[in-house]
Amino acid sequence: MITFSSDDYPDEDEELEEQRDVEQVELGSPGDEGTRDQQQHDYEQRLINEKVTSEDIRFVIATITKEAEYDEISIKQLVVYA
Repeated sequence: MITFSSDDYPDEDEELEEQRDVEQVELGSPGDEGTRDQQQHDYEQRLINEKVTSEDIRFVIATITKEAEYDEISIKQLVVYA
């Protein structure tokens, strides 16, 4: 059985920072096509370089299982083996 603690969940500050990055890329200024393209490219590069950790996987499984508690095995199969 897998147990989870509050230490297993990512820091909310990181999520807020990532959301701000997304908003900056999406909004930009009119006429800043080159700048927006560069920002989008930089953001995509950061995502490419980001590694999924076992803590990330446990967080996803725990979050989805809260909504579908009887489907835990299927959820694990989808998340881990996909």
